[in-house]
Amino acid sequence: MQNVQIADTETASALTPAPFTTLKISLTKQEHIQLKQQANQWHAMWKAACDREQKALTENTELKSKHKVVTAELNAQITELKSELAHMKHLLFGRKSEKTSSSSKKSGNTTRPASGRQRGGQPGVPSTGRSLHNNLPVVHQSVDLPVNEQRCAICDLPFKPFFNNDGCDVIEVEVKAHVRRYHRKHYKKTCQCPDTPSITVAPPPPRLINKGRLGFLSG
Repeated sequence: MQNVQIADTETASALTPAPFTTLKISLTKQEHIQLKQQANQWHAMWKAACDREQKALTENTELKSKHKVVTAELNAQITELKSELAHMKHLLFGRKSEKTSSSSKKSGNTTRPASGRQRGGQPGVPSTGRSLHNNLPVVHQSVDLPVNEQRCAICDLPFKPFFNNDGCDVIEVEVKAHVRRYHRKHYKKTCQCPDTPSITVAPPPPRLINKGRLGFLSG
């Protein structure tokens, strides 16, 4: 019985309208228009926010797809490079190990008898050193800077000669061997540009071997 009364009470309260449902309010036309405008404005802002969110989600999905593709390509390149590196290591070090093992097999356990003589110069024997080639004739030749390099590359002021000529000897072979002594001209800057060297020297003559003494005539 008690349960039936509770259910009837809940049904009656559900059927009974709320107090404000029957209340009426009065608005002016201007107030009604303002409320409608505000509602439309807030609805438009909400719609724009939803569109931005959807656009961001779409761009994020596209970026994830591109990232997966790029990652897969990079992983494939890494795998290929690792394979090439392993192959090159095998070609380089494998051949050396094969040569070493084959040479050790051929030589066996034979060892070279010690002669008791040390390598290099021997005590009591004068060092040969570098031959100065004093018996060759000397041909003097000046080496100058190109005309376009005899001035500052920044302000275009010309350099002035700096009397500190370097003499470097190069053994050249024409019809007969001789020593051509190049006197490289020096130039000192006349400007205050910080990036321009204080002294500019003419380039050295061409040589057959870098830092060697044998040279050749160019032109």
